[in-house]
Amino acid sequence: MIDMQLIEGTLLQEGKYRIEGILGQGGFGITYLGWQTRLNRRVAIKEFFMKEYCNRNADTSHITIGTEGSRELVARFQQKFIKEAQSIAGLNHPNIIRIHDVFEENDTAYYVMEYIEGGSLQEYVTRYGALQETEALHYIHQIAGALNYIHQRQMSHLDVKPGNILRREEGEVVLIDFGLSKRYDESGQQTSTTPVGISTGYAPMEQYVAGGVQIFTPTTDIYSLGATLYKLLTGTTPPAANIVFDDGLPALPANISATTERAIRAAMQPKRQRPQSIKDFLELLNKPEREDITIIAKKEKLPPPKQPSSSNKLPIFIGVVVALLLATVVWFTQKPSDTTPLKEEAFATEVIPTENNPVDLGLSVKWAAYNVGASSPEEYGGLYGWADPTGEKKATNSSDSLSGTPPFNISGTQYDIARAKWGEKWRLPTQQELKELSDKCIWKWTEYKKVAGYMVTGPNGNRIFLPASGYCYAYGGTVYGRGRNGRYWSGTRKTANSTSSSASSLVFSINGWSPLYSDYCKEGNSVRPVSE
Repeated sequence: MIDMQLIEGTLLQEGKYRIEGILGQGGFGITYLGWQTRLNRRVAIKEFFMKEYCNRNADTSHITIGTEGSRELVARFQQKFIKEAQSIAGLNHPNIIRIHDVFEENDTAYYVMEYIEGGSLQEYVTRYGALQETEALHYIHQIAGALNYIHQRQMSHLDVKPGNILRREEGEVVLIDFGLSKRYDESGQQTSTTPVGISTGYAPMEQYVAGGVQIFTPTTDIYSLGATLYKLLTGTTPPAANIVFDDGLPALPANISATTERAIRAAMQPKRQRPQSIKDFLELLNKPEREDITIIAKKEKLPPPKQPSSSNKLPIFIGVVVALLLATVVWFTQKPSDTTPLKEEAFATEVIPTENNPVDLGLSVKWAAYNVGASSPEEYGGLYGWADPTGEKKATNSSDSLSGTPPFNISGTQYDIARAKWGEKWRLPTQQELKELSDKCIWKWTEYKKVAGYMVTGPNGNRIFLPASGYCYAYGGTVYGRGRNGRYWSGTRKTANSTSSSASSLVFSINGWSPLYSDYCKEGNSVRPVSE
């Protein structure tokens, strides 16, 4: 019997890589779990293998092909496979898979990628069901950043779907599988040749045309991104594009915001009616349906994510471990307060401080009255990268990197922008101090001097205002969510690993807040200092 896959223990590149198992197989390749022996790390290894034409010699692992015509076809696609790897290797974005190596062996080709242990969003939704809107939007914003990055380089992915988005344990996601991607020129004509394929439910009508898309624009990926968001929010694969075209998109759950539903429906319109760029899509996704802000008169946090249904339950021990992991990455979690919550009547009647003296809220530290870069409580202030005391690397490009080797907690150190801008009296809050602010205070969404945000009242009745300053991503300096969202850095890295690319932050929207969120260090967030 001829084995179609490499067997466990097979060595490649004279022992540089060792095959440890199978991760998946498609029509054009097999993906293996591998081990890079000299660097002692797991990797994913993709082998070019056209299953309709290729066989394998079980003794030598070499690929065999039947007819001369088939050999020419396979050779042509093998060169495209190599070019795909080289093309991806030239991309540098935190939400795009990283390529480590490419080589030819066993009469075929391979490329070596970083291994991401968390599994795909498809698997995640299958196990836990439809996601909360805030968590789904967190993932969609990251993939939107990756797509915007490749679109700026005149490249379309053409196979965006939950199965091609891997989720790290920290809650960050990565776009993979560029096997169908195309490069194009200024007129939209393709300049690269790769296979044509369709993922039903995620591919728009133009991908069903004989030969695939004819004129390439960002709109094809935008349809797929909207369809992916639909899947994350409903747990159901969208109907095929022709059904959506004829009958429209089925209703979304009633708890989905009108803004998000409108963005999904816009993304899945016929090509000319869709948002024409990722920027347009994100502006639609971040724009409230009504410009006026409704005050929420009670402290509210969003519930934790769903647990697996009874039909998908894992053994109790594994379920507990998964739940603990999720608790570290889910956007908004409900935790009991360390003190008896104040009643709404306890709000102080006097105005909040406008001078930037430390405000005593009755907590372990005192809080600044306004943000770094602002001169009054209602001003947004600046958006800054983590551990950048210069304030210059505020997510303007994906190559910005940390300066030096920041410690696990940068509060009060040379890497602390609050200390650098305001002096030694001030510093970034730690993750625990943000959690204390969250748990021991009353949070009320309101408008202060016509600026939306949260009024935060401490146990002693004093209060501060946190404006919804928005945020920006690593692919560009565009500010998103201003007036609807806020993200505030802590001085604490997400993990003690000195190479971790994430730090903890407080995030909020009109729907709730969490002090235990993880943001890329390169992203632009607000800073609200504290003082002893």
